[in-house]
This record gives sequence, C-alpha cells and structure tokens, in this order.
Amino acid sequence: MAKIKLYIAKAQSNNSGAAKGTAENPYTEAEYEEMLNNGTWPGGYVQNLGYCMKEVVISSSYPDSGIVDSDDTWPSDDSWTSDDSWPSDDSWPSDDSDPWDGTDGSGNNLNGGIQGGSNNSGGHSSGGVISGNEPVSDVIPTSAFRGYLDSDKAGCLNRCREMLAMSNCELSGSEIVMANYDSNGRATTATDNYESGLAYIDSQLQQKKPVIVAVDYKEKTSLGSGRKDQAGDHFVIIVGGSQTHGYHYYDPATASIERGTSSDNTFRLDGKLLKDENRCTGSSNVKYYTLTSIRMNK
Repeated sequence: MAKIKLYIAKAQSNNSGAAKGTAENPYTEAEYEEMLNNGTWPGGYVQNLGYCMKEVVISSSYPDSGIVDSDDTWPSDDSWTSDDSWPSDDSWPSDDSDPWDGTDGSGNNLNGGIQGGSNNSGGHSSGGVISGNEPVSDVIPTSAFRGYLDSDKAGCLNRCREMLAMSNCELSGSEIVMANYDSNGRATTATDNYESGLAYIDSQLQQKKPVIVAVDYKEKTSLGSGRKDQAGDHFVIIVGGSQTHGYHYYDPATASIERGTSSDNTFRLDGKLLKDENRCTGSSNVKYYTLTSIRMNK
C-alpha cells in the first residue's frame, strides 16, 4: 500500500484565532506528519506545504498471488461495428503486469519520444498549460496516436502504453479506483477517491504527462479478478482538458487517427463520475463510457 500526499499551494498566515487547519491558522508540518502516520489526517492547510488533501490509500494493481485470471472475451454480439471492428474472440489483457518492450506494434522504439505538449488538431488546444479551471492543451500531438492493430486485437492497453511513452512516461503498477460496481460488473457510484483521482489527472496533465484510464461500457470486466476495479472493460489515454471543460482522450479502439483523437472524445463530469458517449468506431455504434480507474505513472 502506498500513501499519496496531495498539496495545493496557497499563501498562509498565522492567525491563532482562526480555526485550525485554515489558511489563516495552518497546522505545523510536525502536526501534519503525526496525524498522517496515525491515519487521522482530516485535510487542511499546512505551513510551507499549502493545502494537503485527506489521505488517499492506493492499492497495488497486481494481485498478491501474481496471477490474474480473465476469461472476459468480447462476445460476438458486442463487437465494434466499423471497418476496424473487434472480432468476437478479442479478449482484453488481464492486467498491465506483462512486460512491454517499449516498441510499437511494428517494432519501432518509442522510448525518448515526443517531449512536452504540442498544439494539434484534436480540438483542445488552448495555448499551453493553464492552472485552475482552464483546460490544459493536449500534451501529446495527434501524430503520437496509436490505434487498433489486426496483429494485436486485444492491444488497447499496449497502444496506450505506446502513447504514454511518447511523453517519456511509463506505468507505475498502481491504480486509483474511481467507481464502485454492481454484481454485473457495471459502474455504479463514485468511490471516496474520486476527488483525489481528479486532482491526480490534473497534476499529471500540468506536468505534460498523459494518463491511462480504464472505462466501463458493458457487463462484467476484462481486467481480471485480482483487480480492485471490477467494472473496467477497455483502456483509453487522457491527453488534455480540465475538470470544468472535460478531459480529452485518445481511444485506440479505432485505427483512424481522426476518430481516435477526435475532440468529441471527451469525459465530462456527470455527478461525481466521468462519462462520455463514444462514437469513435462509427456514429451508429455508441459506447457509453464511464471512467472506472486510473493507472498511475511512475
């Protein structure tokens, strides 16, 4: 288990008459560390650190046994209907523990790829990284898109890894679960981690790092029984945006760069869940995505 400390910088004063933990009367760093170690940190302002959110506990994405079973194949009546449709036996990888050699589907090395963000035709350019509620421009260009391959039909996670490598990033092996699920493997309500998860996405985008996420769009899960996320079915990669304006993502469900990077591919908050009506495999083939978990970067 790993603990993440989330800070939001803001000027503080020392007004002892104000409530403890406010910007006017922040905790000391010693008080913060003591409560954090005891698991009692309620969230609040800390001297020299700014606002520190309530502790978030992140579980490793790998099961203790090291074995993840998954028989979650794409059923024949649930295939993508487009020129790059998914065949009926197209099972998703059970987890991201399988080693990836840092190359794309054609064997080209992607490590040390595109550095920093770039404006592109994805529809979310806004002139660079902007703090607050302003959207972050796409941190990788449309030319970095890696889409569906006949040679790797279950490769949505691999394609996302390739795109992640374009910004010199790789996965850490940890995840933040964003959605609870029912007995049918469908996302239901937001977990207690949702605010911290949104803050994590924002922080990564501000560092010009895209974020791989799992989405639910059908019953059951394709991520394996060892996962905390038992609703996810597919992987996409968030490349820009903000909580207020929505998060633009690239979707490797299609081989089409135009559709895979379309500005229509945008998660928006519906209550406390991020959702989208995805049409990247054809306007008549709508997939109702709900973001279920975040794969954390190293």
